[in-house]
Amino acid sequence: MAKQNRKTDTLSVLTARQGAVRELIHHLNEVITLQDCLDNSRDVLKLHAWRKATRKMRYTLEIFQNQLFLESTPLLKSAIAVTEKLQQYLGVIHDADILVPHLTSKLVEMLNPGTEFDKNGNPVVGTDLVDWQACMGLQKLCMTLKTERHLQFETLTQYYTRVQKKRIFEKLLALCQESTTS
Repeated sequence: MAKQNRKTDTLSVLTARQGAVRELIHHLNEVITLQDCLDNSRDVLKLHAWRKATRKMRYTLEIFQNQLFLESTPLLKSAIAVTEKLQQYLGVIHDADILVPHLTSKLVEMLNPGTEFDKNGNPVVGTDLVDWQACMGLQKLCMTLKTERHLQFETLTQYYTRVQKKRIFEKLLALCQESTTS
């Protein structure tokens, strides 16, 4: 006997609107749950998970907005705008989180010739073994990215505090949950 996929079986009997609401509830809960990543700017993996969750929620909203609550169009548009803005902030943060370690490894490679040994085990010496200008450029770029990341995180935190006061996600979640019971 073939194993049944409960999610697929259940979704097949749902209307498009019901399916859209169900997906939106899932993504809203994920975004709301992961928002505590703002408590720790160094939790790179959780920030990235929040970025992915906001992206999924935004796409769900955009794709299914005509299937959802036409009477709540301003709320939907606000939620789309908020998730888009969150994605922008989180994208800059994620880019820095990925790029700085990559540039740091390149910097280490560039410094390596200054620490090598010849075939007799003697240190290779001289002042021109390392491209110091390039190393300083990479170091400056890493510091710039780090500073920009910290500024983006602070701006994101302030922005999301304002968003929370408007309770956009909570209102949308309540609307979704209400529609599943009616």
